[in-house]
Amino acid sequence: MIPTRVVCVSTSSPLTSVALWRDGECAWSHREEARQNASQKALESIQNGLSSIGLSLADLEGIVVDRGPGSFTGTKVGVVIAKVLASELNIPVAGVLSFDLMGPEGPWAIPVRRGVYCRRDAPGSEWRLVAADELGAARGYGPDFPEPTYPDAAKWDPNRDHPRWATWAELQAEYVLPPSITPPKKPYREMA
Repeated sequence: MIPTRVVCVSTSSPLTSVALWRDGECAWSHREEARQNASQKALESIQNGLSSIGLSLADLEGIVVDRGPGSFTGTKVGVVIAKVLASELNIPVAGVLSFDLMGPEGPWAIPVRRGVYCRRDAPGSEWRLVAADELGAARGYGPDFPEPTYPDAAKWDPNRDHPRWATWAELQAEYVLPPSITPPKKPYREMA
């Protein structure tokens, strides 16, 4: 069975977005900046959106999530939300790349670290790491984009992107780099 009532969630960038899809059409969407509280904003948006179109969580038949590349923590937040909801509701989940939520026309670029971006030139093509001076005509977000374009759940197109539905346990994030962890300036004292 192909899910017809689907929520799409993106938290891989500073912009958190949620869209509710019914029968292949976007029925509701919301996006907002959520640099520090993406999980709270995404969950609130899901509830508000379902309520506004007369559905409940139990009515969902599938979850689509932005699995990266993007912010390590932001990507993880979205993937965890999707896995928990899919597990609890016993519904399938599908992961899409951040690029697929930025529109059908590329090239697109997503920041990885200072001066380095993930770039994908066309839908379905492989992405690659490039320096900021290799961005060319790419659109995206980060310090090298005065007019940023962020992944947006409302730009997912179930007719174009043909998700691969899976169980929550099969969903994997698309991390470019491992997280960078800075050791504390003052070491913790051991507790006696």
